[in-house]
Amino acid sequence: LVGIMKAWNSIVEFFSPCIRTIHAQPVAFCGMAIHQYEKRMVMSMDFTRDYTKRSLSDVAVTYIKNKILAGEYKSGDRLIESEISSELDISRAPVREALRQLNVEGMVSFSPRRGNFILDITLDDTMEVFDIRLTLEKQILARLIHNAILTDEHIAHLLDSIDKMQEQEQAKLQEHDMLFWLNTMDLKFHGYLWEIAGSTQRKKILEGLFYQLLIVMN
Repeated sequence: LVGIMKAWNSIVEFFSPCIRTIHAQPVAFCGMAIHQYEKRMVMSMDFTRDYTKRSLSDVAVTYIKNKILAGEYKSGDRLIESEISSELDISRAPVREALRQLNVEGMVSFSPRRGNFILDITLDDTMEVFDIRLTLEKQILARLIHNAILTDEHIAHLLDSIDKMQEQEQAKLQEHDMLFWLNTMDLKFHGYLWEIAGSTQRKKILEGLFYQLLIVMN
């Protein structure tokens, strides 16, 4: 119990400036002004390799999510099927399917005759998402503790993740690289808790909420 509370308090302290800033500066949420890339890039993987293990629509979903993690896609940005298919060198059909999936997950909105857009979320909706996420995260922790699921190995893994995030914060990286790295580690930290808690439905909901909040921060 002491170990998990230490891990949780550390991650809350690490990201609490973002929560405070949204009240004071909702437009410049977290003060993260992300520069546009000079050229299109594929993040941290060869997205189109090994089609036998991953469907092309999954490849497109991962590609779009990684651009959200990196801050390249921002609230209200239009997603053009032909551009994404060209960047991935795949047909438009799997991109279209990926956009449908992301619409279901609450990251993309579709407007007839206008197309697909990254979610445009209001400040009130953002605060509601924070409240819902906090409630579900507390339920995850209660499940872990009350069911005695956590082991010393789990706690060591969480504390190691926090140490890596704090170390990386001091690294001299370009802003979009830093943002991608920290957001990815943050998702892995929380995703690890959601996974070992064995709460499948909460995990699905929380991942969607995580990306919605990232869109606001971008």
